[in-house]
Amino acid sequence: MKSFSLIASLLILAQSVEARSLPLLRGGSLPIPEQAVVNPEGVTFVRPGEAKPFTLKWQDIDLVRLAKHDVDLEGARQRALLTGEKTVLSPEAPKVNPYAEFLALPVKITFRLKESRQSRGETSSVAGLVSEPIPGAGVISGGGRIVVAPITITTDLSPGAPSITQTGIPGQNQRFVQNVTTTRTDTTVNTTRQPLDTNVAGFLEMISDDSQSSTGVFIRELREHPDLFTMLIAGLRDLQSQTEDPISSKAINALQQLSRIGPVSVDAQRDLADFLKLARKRAASR
Repeated sequence: MKSFSLIASLLILAQSVEARSLPLLRGGSLPIPEQAVVNPEGVTFVRPGEAKPFTLKWQDIDLVRLAKHDVDLEGARQRALLTGEKTVLSPEAPKVNPYAEFLALPVKITFRLKESRQSRGETSSVAGLVSEPIPGAGVISGGGRIVVAPITITTDLSPGAPSITQTGIPGQNQRFVQNVTTTRTDTTVNTTRQPLDTNVAGFLEMISDDSQSSTGVFIRELREHPDLFTMLIAGLRDLQSQTEDPISSKAINALQQLSRIGPVSVDAQRDLADFLKLARKRAASR
């Protein structure tokens, strides 16, 4: 069983809403509350501690700065002057850095179950002396009786090995015997890779590291999850449409190369490393 998720569309950035402010012609700016109305005369709102609404006239507002920094409010101003339409303003949402947003996208992968069989052999041995009769051995007395007297028999176990001396009796030949038994055990080992839970920045850092031979093995396993590469490429194309930055095109080509069956392209890995370095720099500067 395998599962994969790249939660791009459901990503929620927890950022506080910034208060909108109006640039003043004399310099500086004037913060306005959440509830304000754009009308032909200016922007009307209630100042803290006052009972009546206050209108900041258009002639007191720096209209050049307004048009540059607050496109929505400028559009509401033009509609009010041209059509008399009033617009209720809401707090201005903070601008999201597209590079930071893309690099923060979560990447979660559960890898396919894999097992390997391993065999292990264990050897045990039992050694001992075995006595065997020696035909015609012994001492015969005058009365026909065999007289048994202890004698010493020396046996060499192997060429060059020290001799082992055992005490025996006439008519018995002793030899050293070693019985060897081998037991083989087969076991099944779970070699499934641990689930991956990171973000796009961490993921690209892992697969772009061409200094580790294990990275190539990792990338080949990732090819079993084609949706992963599809979603990453879609995110890069969206980033490219927002920023018109050519570095996204290079990263898209690199991911397409790495997703194909065959040798892992080191050039593609290095292109991804370059993209990640620049994307992190742009994420920090905007």
